[in-house]
Amino acid sequence: MGLFEKAAQLEPQSYNIWGNLADAYRWATNQKDRARVTYERAIGLAEQALEANPRDTDALCSLALYKAKSGEPEKARQLVAKALAIAPKDVDVLGQATEVYTVADDEPNALDCLEKAIRSGYPRFEIEANPEFAKLRDNPRYREITNKGKHAVSDSK
Repeated sequence: MGLFEKAAQLEPQSYNIWGNLADAYRWATNQKDRARVTYERAIGLAEQALEANPRDTDALCSLALYKAKSGEPEKARQLVAKALAIAPKDVDVLGQATEVYTVADDEPNALDCLEKAIRSGYPRFEIEANPEFAKLRDNPRYREITNKGKHAVSDSK
C-alpha cells in the first residue's frame, strides 16, 4: 500500500489514484474504514472531473465503480448507464461496466457487458486477472461467453 499512498501524495487530484488506493485498502485486512474514506475522496475528485466534462466516460465509469464499492449499487448502475449511452461500443467502457455491474450484484447486466466487451476486443488477461469477476466465474453463461471469446481470438489469427 505504501506505493499507492505515495502516488496519492504525488497526484492528489487524481481520482484514479485515490480509487486504486481505496481498492488496496478494501482488499487488505482491517482497512475497511480507510477504504471508505478513500473512496469518498475518489468520488469527490471524479465528481469534480464530471463538472468540467459531463461526458467523460472514464470519470463516469470510475465514479460508478466507487459508488458500487461504497455500497450504492443503484447510483452505480445509473452512472454506468450514462457512460454506456455516451459510448455504447467503447471497449474500455464495456469492460468497466462489466466490473460495475459485477460489484453492484447485477449479474445479468455484467454478463451482457462482458459479452459485448469480448466481442469488441477486451483483453482476456484483464478478465482473468480481475478479482471482482471471481463471483461470475461459476456462472455457466460466463464460461460460455469467455470460451466464445477464446475461439473468436483463435479464429481471427
